[in-house]
Amino acid sequence: MAKRKLPKEVYCETETSDEEFYFDFLNTDSDIESDNVCSDSGSDIVPVKRRVRQLVISSDSEVEENDENENSNTLLEKTIVLETAFLGVILNMGTIPVPNIKYYWTKEHVGNIPFFRNIFRRERFLQIFWMLHLNENVSRNPNVTTRIQKVSNFIDYIDGKFQEHFTPDREISIDESVVKFKGKINSITYNPKKPTKWRIRIYVLSDARTGYIYAMLPYYGSVSTESLIRPDLPVKQNRKYIPAVIKKPAVTKNTVAAYRSGDILLLAWKDKRIVTILSSYDTSGTKTIERRVKKAGTVNISKPNVIINYNMNMGGVDKADQLASSYCFMRKSCKWWRKIFFWGLEVCAINSYILCKVSARRENRTLMSHCMFVRKLVEQLVGDFRDGASSKLRRPSASDKEERLNGKLHILLHCEDVKSEDCFVCSNRKIKGGRRQTNYFCDTCNRKPGLHVVDCLERYHTMESYKI
Repeated sequence: MAKRKLPKEVYCETETSDEEFYFDFLNTDSDIESDNVCSDSGSDIVPVKRRVRQLVISSDSEVEENDENENSNTLLEKTIVLETAFLGVILNMGTIPVPNIKYYWTKEHVGNIPFFRNIFRRERFLQIFWMLHLNENVSRNPNVTTRIQKVSNFIDYIDGKFQEHFTPDREISIDESVVKFKGKINSITYNPKKPTKWRIRIYVLSDARTGYIYAMLPYYGSVSTESLIRPDLPVKQNRKYIPAVIKKPAVTKNTVAAYRSGDILLLAWKDKRIVTILSSYDTSGTKTIERRVKKAGTVNISKPNVIINYNMNMGGVDKADQLASSYCFMRKSCKWWRKIFFWGLEVCAINSYILCKVSARRENRTLMSHCMFVRKLVEQLVGDFRDGASSKLRRPSASDKEERLNGKLHILLHCEDVKSEDCFVCSNRKIKGGRRQTNYFCDTCNRKPGLHVVDCLERYHTMESYKI
């Protein structure tokens, strides 16, 4: 029997029928609050409560695991607050790219940048940089779930914060963002057709209009797959109950095959190749558009509305990636979790900038450029912290008065391992023989002034004009 030829235009939007097109969904209405609230006028900054995705990590007791996760998140939040100066320096490095991280502390005239030397001594910064860690393993079992603890708490923490402070619009985009990495990790992916061939894959949900990253899920291999709500239901073209016209398309160019089951639309359209789309919102209608064709000018083609809408709103993740590539701090590292940490730090800065723009538009304020926002953020993170300034820059000024004369306890420490410093009270190099040095310094004051025991210590912390 000869095969029946399909007509040139195939439009098979059927009634709801389990025999032709069927999907099984997990009923989670009792477990998850409704997320269908959206704003037609645009994205809004509204604190909302939603269930945060969590990867299941094996442990001896669920109660102990929950307590450890809660304590880890609390400790992580406090630690991040205390280490803001270090994070500010990292963000500023993204705005000033140099060939080597040590080059930020050079004193050569061509590349001299005093900011980094004043905030941190180079040895101190590198010590923090290479000793950086996010979480201690709670078990010595070297399995996959133990290894992801190095970064999973950090990702879950910022992922929850992203969802608290922003409500995406109706149009969202789901795509993968990649972190370049070529080290040893079982979840690494390789694609020779991409610019970044060796990478760590991170699935991202973002707002299509603003590019705000609302949720993210790094691919940890089998751990990520097993943590899905229904890992046994992949949405593929050859899935059970999919119509044969969709499984083995025989449609000609610029033709449409569409089926519906309840609110779910399944559509296949052939252009240069067959494109299959699943939608719970759009219809199977088409629209005539113009397309440029090489050596033939323009031609009119009939294109499904669902594909037109997809092309219009698919670039939310690309907007975030574009901002991330502008001022991004990424250094080679043998540790995969360090790459994800710096990527997450960059995403935090990007989402903050997007929230700043949304607020500025709402209040009719002047929009701040991305570079200016990052620099303002660095200023606020660093504040008045100074740990690397030279002894000349640490001379007391009028701003030290409140700190010196606060009437509180000041601790004097003795250090034999470093070179003696001039006493802030009795040393005067302008006169012959006036130099006085000491190995004691006040550890309470930010400038760590060198002081002699008893007399100089008392004068410095009790008198406005303390110089002898």
